[in-house]
Amino acid sequence: MLLRSSIPLLLPLLLTAAALAQSAPAVGVANLISLRLLSADSGQPMPNLKVGLYGDTGGKPLPITLLGDLYEVDISGQVSLKVGEITSPRSSATDFIACTSLNLPAFDIKQIQAKGISPHNKCSKKTHPAAPGELIIFIRRTHWWERWKDTD
Repeated sequence: MLLRSSIPLLLPLLLTAAALAQSAPAVGVANLISLRLLSADSGQPMPNLKVGLYGDTGGKPLPITLLGDLYEVDISGQVSLKVGEITSPRSSATDFIACTSLNLPAFDIKQIQAKGISPHNKCSKKTHPAAPGELIIFIRRTHWWERWKDTD
């Protein structure tokens, strides 16, 4: 008898909990951003490269998953991102350089998530708009003298 009288009280709580569970975002989706590496000259995607992305906590590069020409980055616990070395899978030397500025800045994750970031391409006039949750980096191959200078 006591059980039957408590059902009307529990029913609204159960329905509210079910509605909240359905409207809640999927776990982990908010912790991913997309990185798009584009050729500075052509504006075309540059897939299958090894790229090191580092968070504000330093240490090891962040985990990256390659999905076609997009690089999905897990940014859990990070406030900013800094792009490290960009290499070809068949070489251990740095084959590419970012076309942003001499010192690649740290990118704010909240800004990437809210509206996306596509820094100015300093190697050509090609542009590409960024979607929310997307970081676009224009890259070019390093010249032989840049690689030679780095070996000193």
